[in-house]
Amino acid sequence: GLIHVSKDNGKSWTNVTPKIIPDWTMISIIEPSNFDEGTAYVAATNYKSDDTKPYLLKTNDYGVSWRIITNGIRNGDYTRVIREDPNRKGLLVCGTETGVYISFDDGNIWQTLQLNLPNTPVHDMQFQKRDHDLVIATHGRSFWILDDVTPLYQLANVSKSKYFLYKPGPIVRWQGNSYYNSTMQDGENAPHGALFRYYLKQKPDTELTLKFFNSKGDTIITYSSVKDKNDEPIKISKEFYQDVKLKRQGILPVDSGMNAFLWDLRYPDARNIKEGNKAKFMGSIVGPYSPPGNYFAKLFLGDSILAVQNFDIVRDPRIEATDEDLQHQFELLQKINKKLGEVHEGVNRIREITKKINSTLEPIKDTILTHEVKKVTQPFLDSLKKVEEELTQPKAVTNYDLFNYPNRLDDRIGSLTSIVSAADSKPTQPMYDVFEDLSKRADIQLNKLNLILTTQLSALNKIIEDKKLYLISGEKK
Repeated sequence: GLIHVSKDNGKSWTNVTPKIIPDWTMISIIEPSNFDEGTAYVAATNYKSDDTKPYLLKTNDYGVSWRIITNGIRNGDYTRVIREDPNRKGLLVCGTETGVYISFDDGNIWQTLQLNLPNTPVHDMQFQKRDHDLVIATHGRSFWILDDVTPLYQLANVSKSKYFLYKPGPIVRWQGNSYYNSTMQDGENAPHGALFRYYLKQKPDTELTLKFFNSKGDTIITYSSVKDKNDEPIKISKEFYQDVKLKRQGILPVDSGMNAFLWDLRYPDARNIKEGNKAKFMGSIVGPYSPPGNYFAKLFLGDSILAVQNFDIVRDPRIEATDEDLQHQFELLQKINKKLGEVHEGVNRIREITKKINSTLEPIKDTILTHEVKKVTQPFLDSLKKVEEELTQPKAVTNYDLFNYPNRLDDRIGSLTSIVSAADSKPTQPMYDVFEDLSKRADIQLNKLNLILTTQLSALNKIIEDKKLYLISGEKK
């Protein structure tokens, strides 16, 4: 039950046991300040003497004088540990027989930080200085981690605002994913990506959007509260935001109080084939991860900007690749995705035109007229089909079909995305060579398509117009 202090590296010690606590009180934790010399915090217990009061003490003068700092802690909730955030002066946490408390003013006032933690004794706590996490050891309930306590630093600004976008700490480009289901008994990994928290004093009736920008001010991607990432309207049910998977599908939750949205750090996906695509596509349309650098986010309500926050994305410290290497990787992946989008857009144009021609001919009852029009349309459709079958493989529905119907340009380009992004590293020269080869092949087919549409479509429309049928447009949608 005693406290001693040494100022000469342990050569001599002075008894500085506080006189304001009972004799035989067990000194559980001594926490030296991270910021001020001579300052320390103490957590103590006396429950073995039938005294369940909380005992937290602080000294500013190497133990010459002490004061009790337990205002706000429930009487009977005796204290076992106290820690100071190494990144934030005056931010203290303490563990008691029933849970966790926090103080934002160096122990003058405490309030609960229980959240979803069970009612359990907390015997020790540690802040992770680099990752800003708070790790606690309980007695009987295992370890618990509060990921990223930096929002606690900004709470003072929230109470004064109708809207507030929290500033995230440095975001690491980790490889991997987090897994969760409601029945799991093990811990959940921290989510991969950037977790953005925002406060809304009242639930808004207008669309909320969150936009991400690079350091040049170029828009990366936009997320909405009423549309998915493909710009399709969503139907919100009562249980909508309770589904963890939906929370991570690119839709902003909107409710009064704290909201959280996870950005996966990716640029937009490549354009996909819209319809009629039952074929087995083995490639990837996923957008590349944002490279390390400076970024900023804007929170909009309708057309009004509510808040702006800067943030940094940093590379995984375990990898050998440099920021420049990852920038090269990003630039190649963007080129691949752009070319894949052009290929799929070409397929979409072919299928849209084919659909319009067939729907134009279908209601015609006059067989002579049908035959006359088909003499022009069929060669046109055949030429489109030939290009389409070079761009994509519509016949392969399962993996085994690929033995008989080899994959085409879109599959090969999309597969290159998976290869280039398989590791955090600079692309190899063969990767560039393969992309150049596939890109040239794709351009040949896309140029053929443009030539067909600019030369043959006008003649086709002339026939259709003469027969008083609907004109076919070859414009991109």
